[in-house]
Amino acid sequence: MKPRFDYGHYINSLQDAEEVKKNLAAFVPFFNDCKKVLDLGCGTGLFLKLLQDAGIQAVGVDADSVAVAQAEASGLNVIQADVLQFLKNTRESFDGIFCSHLVEHLPFADLIELIEGITSCLAPEGTLLIAFPNPESRDMHLFHFWLDPQHVRFYHPKLIEAMLAHYGLPVQSRMFRDWRNGGKWINGKCSVEESATNGRRKPLRRIGGEVKRLFGITRLENEVDYLSRLRNIGEEAVITARKAL
Repeated sequence: MKPRFDYGHYINSLQDAEEVKKNLAAFVPFFNDCKKVLDLGCGTGLFLKLLQDAGIQAVGVDADSVAVAQAEASGLNVIQADVLQFLKNTRESFDGIFCSHLVEHLPFADLIELIEGITSCLAPEGTLLIAFPNPESRDMHLFHFWLDPQHVRFYHPKLIEAMLAHYGLPVQSRMFRDWRNGGKWINGKCSVEESATNGRRKPLRRIGGEVKRLFGITRLENEVDYLSRLRNIGEEAVITARKAL
């Protein structure tokens, strides 16, 4: 009889480690000035290895014994522990904390505990980066999110930002990434409509608004705009914050 399918089987059968590593490489520059980075939910240590190669000291935390053993076999500094319990018990301070695709595994009460724990061990002026599935992305809903058997729910970036601000972690940037175009960054400060159309439709609306209303095609254009916006929303949301002094 075969062993019961578990999370490790999911990782090995449905995740491409090289593709994940390539996506994670984009986050290394955010920690260039850090002396010690904490990677929460580090898995097999792909990001830890990228930090190590960049000369940045880092330690990872993960509850999965198999993943931790694999990371340790690669010579990485990893602690096997529940992330929330680790944050509650540690007395260490880190000037960088990386939290990639962890929040969607947590119910809301645990998310509060996670951010409280991060706040307690992030050094003043330390950098926090949180990456997670973008709930506004059609592709994330249809093709990615529910592949992971441990995903609990989506969290909106505005909710995450409000929570960080509440705990003294003012947001520095909100960005999105488009995985379909090789991890292309999408400017989070730009409105979705402007990103999708580059402002080209506004003059058209002013000139042809009355004509479109006359012929009853305004609603059709709105539908086209909506579909265009959906195609230009990144699958991954990325928030950076810096702890206040």
